[in-house]
Amino acid sequence: MRNAIKLGIYLILLGCLRGAWLYTSKEEARKEEENERTRNKITTITIGQRRFRIQESALIEEIKIPEQSFGLLTDTHGDVADVQYFTKEFIKRKVDGVILTGDIADMFRWYVTDDGEHVLRVLGETNLPVYVLPGNHDVHRYYTNTIRKLGREYPNIIDLLRYRRVDAAGINFVSNPYGEGPHYKYSDYVADERKYDELEKLLCSFSDNDPVVLVTHQPPLCKGKYGVDYTLGEKNEGSQQLAHLMKKCNVKFSFSGHLHSATNGCTETYEPVPQKQFSPSLLVTPGAVLRHKTRTGYACNAAIITVTGKTLMYELLERD
Repeated sequence: MRNAIKLGIYLILLGCLRGAWLYTSKEEARKEEENERTRNKITTITIGQRRFRIQESALIEEIKIPEQSFGLLTDTHGDVADVQYFTKEFIKRKVDGVILTGDIADMFRWYVTDDGEHVLRVLGETNLPVYVLPGNHDVHRYYTNTIRKLGREYPNIIDLLRYRRVDAAGINFVSNPYGEGPHYKYSDYVADERKYDELEKLLCSFSDNDPVVLVTHQPPLCKGKYGVDYTLGEKNEGSQQLAHLMKKCNVKFSFSGHLHSATNGCTETYEPVPQKQFSPSLLVTPGAVLRHKTRTGYACNAAIITVTGKTLMYELLERD
């Protein structure tokens, strides 16, 4: 009798667990279906005086702008004061948008401070389109929560982790939030074969004649001292896979960061590109906003990128 009761209780519990599992599976399937409908739904958002159409994981701007410029920042690492300094310079120079290519705050400081939020608030206050990408120091949970929180207050902050493909009025951006190598060992954004396959599809997806720019935290691997991945250690430290995909998809432009002391621009064949000179091919790493060592001392860096037709120009900004 006692065994029969135990068996009955066991069967009841098993039935409850099975019911809960079925409910959870159905709920997850429902949410995924709802998310898929949301991704495929075409809506529009307004940022300042610019309107973007959202389709799947892409932002599309219909109006073409003959010439436009962007402020380019990387590796802010919570350095709010210098972000404010360069942001004022961007406003003074009347840029059309701002791009931040990752390492918004230090990895361990995400857990104890609001540095990342403060940096993004400064940029959000510009009311310009602000394109933001995580780097190897950005903790995924805190990054996404911060973006979600600030998105309600600053709809001009565009998360390039969510929108991997942006057709922005005469220039196309494809974002790469992932990287490889020792600096990514403990990162939430480690690249793998599947992620590179996705990136290849995005890079090769454009059919218009506008320049396509790979926006990435880790730079592509270059050759020689003029490469954007050439460091104070006198070696090239970029990603070979990114260089391969750029060549395969005929992408001639990239904005990157990660290597604090790398502050220059070069062509797709790794020849130097002088500042303030338009080029049909341009890879740029502006150098870190966070104060860093250079060949002549210490500095904080940013850049301004100007786009005209199928050519780009860069100008480095420096704060001693």
